[in-house]
Amino acid sequence: MKKLFIAVLLASLAMLSYAAPATAKTPEKVILPGALTISVPAKPPKTLIGKEWVSPWGLIGHAGIENGKIFFKNNATIYNFYIPVAKEPKKYILTVKCAALADAKKTGLNGYFSTCVRKVGDKRPFNHEKRTPFGPFAVTTAEKEYTVEYTAEAFERGYIYLSGTNIVISSIRLVAVAPAAK
Repeated sequence: MKKLFIAVLLASLAMLSYAAPATAKTPEKVILPGALTISVPAKPPKTLIGKEWVSPWGLIGHAGIENGKIFFKNNATIYNFYIPVAKEPKKYILTVKCAALADAKKTGLNGYFSTCVRKVGDKRPFNHEKRTPFGPFAVTTAEKEYTVEYTAEAFERGYIYLSGTNIVISSIRLVAVAPAAK
């Protein structure tokens, strides 16, 4: 489990890139660029539909890749460690672009940030101590962007969980903006 956590963390850090500042006052740091990185994993999730998956996201429930997009069959959840530690409070903007499956009778999108605070010198391992939910969003067959803002405390780190019912996700973007106001 520890090796998996380290592998996921390293893969997440490898995806970090920087974007040009939106304005001189609000620099952005792009953590997830929006485009999905699709590959054939060496160890695919057990409930994966098909062979391709979105690296390095984890999966709970049944989902797969079709036409470069993630589709959730019935209920599914994807998750990853994307809230990096910062020495000061930080504001994040998460944007998920998705639509309902055409034949779906029941749809929806929600999620949560699962985090903990570990200050310098705190030797405790990560634990899901703080859970901040968002949604639910009523998803229609017309593709739309759903945006959530989250302010992390100083030294807070953690996961993003996205759950859906009969939806197709085409883009996931996470941006850290200027430090949150104190």
